[in-house]
Amino acid sequence: MVKRCAHGVCKSDTRYPERLSGGVVFFPFPKPKTQRERCLQWIKQCGRPHSQLNESNITKHKYVCSKHFMNGKPTPEFPNPVNAVQGPNPAKEKLGGCRKSPKKR
Repeated sequence: MVKRCAHGVCKSDTRYPERLSGGVVFFPFPKPKTQRERCLQWIKQCGRPHSQLNESNITKHKYVCSKHFMNGKPTPEFPNPVNAVQGPNPAKEKLGGCRKSPKKR
């Protein structure tokens, strides 16, 4: 199953190993039914719009990668991901390998 990070504008995705430098690991979101407060805290820290990420669309397929935890994983001292910084124009990294624009005829 494909794992993709739901944090901010993170591009970590298991389909693209070149983006997973340094042994990135994915951690599933806490379950809303059993750990509601922790789940809501993770959603808030991710910084995504409510329409993209909310309590009703958290499934076993929603993840946050290890890049967003203080020690690379949730610990008792730092159980939640760090806050996502999302400005008006988030910096986009050049991914390369894109198709060329169509030519005019």
